[in-house]
Amino acid sequence: MSRHSKNNTALGIFTYAEKNMLKGYGSQKNRLGKDSFKNFEACTLCLTRVKDPVCCEKGHLFCKECVITNLIQQKKDKEKEIEIWERQEQAKRLLAEKEEQDKFVKKVEQFERKETLPSGSKIDLQEHEFEVKGIVKEEEKERILAIKKLQEKQLQPDEKKDWIKTSFWVPEMTPQAHKTEVKKPTRKLLCPSHAADDHFLKLKNLIDLKIKLDSEEKEFICPLCNKTLSQQKIGALKKCGHTMCLDCIKKYCLPDKACTECSEKLKKKDVIFLKESGTSFASHNKVEAERYTPAFNG
Repeated sequence: MSRHSKNNTALGIFTYAEKNMLKGYGSQKNRLGKDSFKNFEACTLCLTRVKDPVCCEKGHLFCKECVITNLIQQKKDKEKEIEIWERQEQAKRLLAEKEEQDKFVKKVEQFERKETLPSGSKIDLQEHEFEVKGIVKEEEKERILAIKKLQEKQLQPDEKKDWIKTSFWVPEMTPQAHKTEVKKPTRKLLCPSHAADDHFLKLKNLIDLKIKLDSEEKEFICPLCNKTLSQQKIGALKKCGHTMCLDCIKKYCLPDKACTECSEKLKKKDVIFLKESGTSFASHNKVEAERYTPAFNG
C-alpha cells in the first residue's frame, strides 16, 4: 500500500477509508425523546397550556383564541388567492377577445387586399400591401429581401441542435422564467394542526371542552378516576364536551348511553378521540426520525 493511498479520492468507487471519512452520508436515523412530543394539555398552535380548550372532530386540541385567529388569517389569505385567480382569468378572457378581434381584422384586410389587386397580376402580396398604403420605400424592400436571404441560409434543424449543444451562450440556451398558472383556490379552511390527515375545519364545528382540574389547578384529570390526563387514551363527548379517560367512557358512559357528569344522551359515534401526550416508547409513538442527505453538498 502506497503512502497516500488512503487519501486518493480520484477512484470511480467508494473505498472503505472514504466511507469512514464521510459523515452525514445517506439515510440518517435518530431516536426522538419525550421532549420532542407535544403534551396533552398543550395547544397545537401556541404549544402552551390551553385556555378555553376547544377541539376539532379529529381530536386536535386548541386554545379558542388561537384557532379563531388562525381561521380568520386563513380566510384573509384565501380572499387574496381568489382575487389573484380572478385577475388571471380576466386577463385570459381579454387576451382571447383580442385574439378573436385580430383574426377578424386580418380576414377583413386580406379580403380588401384581394379585392384591390389588378386582375391577373402576379405582384407579391406583401410588397403590394405596402405600395397600396403608400408607406413602402426602397429601404423597406431591401430589408424584406435581406430577411428572405437569411431565411434561405438558415441552418437545418439537426445541424442547429448540434450547434446549440456546444454553444451555451446562444439565446436558445438561456433559462426562461415561465409564468406559473394559478389554480382555482378553494374557500374551505384547513385544520391548523398540520397532521398527516389534513381535513377541513369550520368555526361552527369546533367543540368546547370541559376538562376538570385537580385541587391545585395544575393538571387536567379525569372526573371519574381522578387520574392525570397525559399518556393514556383520552376521549371527549361531542354533545356536552366533558373529557375523560377512554376506559372510563367505555366502562361507565357507553353502557348507560349517557354522560356521567351531565346525563346528556350519547351514542358511540359521539365520542371523539383526543390526541394524547407523546412518549419515547416505540409502541406508543413513532419515535424514530429519518432524513436522507447526499454524499457531497459542494
